[in-house]
Amino acid sequence: MHTQVIKPLEIAKVYFDFRDLPLKMLYNDHFSIVILDEKGEEYRLPFYLSLENNGVTNKRELLVIRVFNWGPVDQEFQVGLYLFHGLFIPYLELLSDKVWIEMYQAERQ
Repeated sequence: MHTQVIKPLEIAKVYFDFRDLPLKMLYNDHFSIVILDEKGEEYRLPFYLSLENNGVTNKRELLVIRVFNWGPVDQEFQVGLYLFHGLFIPYLELLSDKVWIEMYQAERQ
């Protein structure tokens, strides 16, 4: 898990590059994305990552999830991947450099 602080009115763009994953490694069957708030509660992920959408959206792409902080104080969140099957433990190192975060300040209007 990678911990990140997001300041008030800041947006975090979390990138997941799954383009080079082995064909046998399937999203929602073998691994999934997890984003936790500072209380350890999971953020609701976009529909394109849900089980109901498994056969529709190609998960072997560069995926982006945005995390917003509209509150008045800094917030902490964690980003990681759940691995469901021990068979894919050797690929954890491959996944570790496939996730990164960019921070942006929201524009006031």
